Amino acid sequence: MTSLEEENERLRGLVDALRQDYNKMADESCRLQEDVSGIRRNLGDLGGDNSWVQQDVSDLHTSLEVVKGSVATLLESNSQLHQHFTNLDKSFTGLKEKSSKLVGFQANLTSLSSVNTRGPLVFNDVKSNVGNGYNIKAGVFKAPISGIYLFIATVLRPSTSGDAEVYIVVDGTQVTKSVPYESETGEGASCTCHVVQKLRAGQKVWTRAWSVGDIRLLGGVSFSGMLIQPEMETP
Repeated sequence: MTSLEEENERLRGLVDALRQDYNKMADESCRLQEDVSGIRRNLGDLGGDNSWVQQDVSDLHTSLEVVKGSVATLLESNSQLHQHFTNLDKSFTGLKEKSSKLVGFQANLTSLSSVNTRGPLVFNDVKSNVGNGYNIKAGVFKAPISGIYLFIATVLRPSTSGDAEVYIVVDGTQVTKSVPYESETGEGASCTCHVVQKLRAGQKVWTRAWSVGDIRLLGGVSFSGMLIQPEMETP
């Protein structure tokens, strides 16, 4: 059982206990009210000097008012606790619904391709697209729900290509980049960049490359992402 579920159960127990206490105090208040009314009627029938009895009745009436005040306070506390419990229960239900929604994608570039340096890299081989957040035609991921995401981009380029930089972009703003370096064997250059990013539902993420001259990418280039933690609303 998670800590949230344990807190949920604890609050349920407190609400039940408060309801029982309230019912007991309400019954006691009614009984005292009946006793006071009965004593007053008896005093009227007795007549004579009964000032001391009147004082006792007055004290009893004061005690009754104190009990009524305690009942009112308990009722208000019960109402506040019930509202807090309701909000917590809604948040818990919402979190379970969000947690049950998986989001993730994996897209590869499997053929030699020229790069559009002004727009997103579009990958021609989508291995998975859970939650349908990745737009296959545009090469752009759109967050279906708010939360914390992980994105990874890996790029390979021929050794004959010029220097290049690879970016991960969120809504048009660069959030991370990586520069490829030539391998010792001269077979090409590779780089990987990654970012853990908090996104609101609807924000867009893509990979972009830049080069001084023409740049061509080898097969094996990939872009992937996944939801790590959905956002939980505070009650």
